[in-house]
Amino acid sequence: MATQNGGGMQQSGKPDWALIWHKKLAKFHGAGANAGWQFRQSDVIEFLIDRKKNGTPAWKRLKIAEALWDYQKRFHRDGGERLDRIVAQLRYKASSERQAELSGPEMNEIVGQIDATEPPVIQQMRRTMRLNTGGDEPPRSCSVVGAT
Repeated sequence: MATQNGGGMQQSGKPDWALIWHKKLAKFHGAGANAGWQFRQSDVIEFLIDRKKNGTPAWKRLKIAEALWDYQKRFHRDGGERLDRIVAQLRYKASSERQAELSGPEMNEIVGQIDATEPPVIQQMRRTMRLNTGGDEPPRSCSVVGAT
């Protein structure tokens, strides 16, 4: 099992978000600085709901959940409820919020050109997929069979 360092920093000097968010979660639930405290899924949900009430956007709550999931995998391999469902839900929510924030030209810059002749459900699927992959999918040119 991995060991924790108290400073919340990785050996590379970068912040260790798993340790940082575990400490904040423990403090929120009154567990203090108990590094051995094993949290449950319900503890994480309660913490994330509080963060949402305080105005934390979905993308940041996603990062919190991912960090806590990482902490769980690194330090509590033998116990605890898995956080993968929470992470999956927050990924969807963060994607939806991001999509709602973007409009017209901004959206086209990120997802590329969408073929307007395709059914709306397919257009939306392409936008969502491209948005979720960060626009990594190259825009596809549309060619119609038999067109000259």
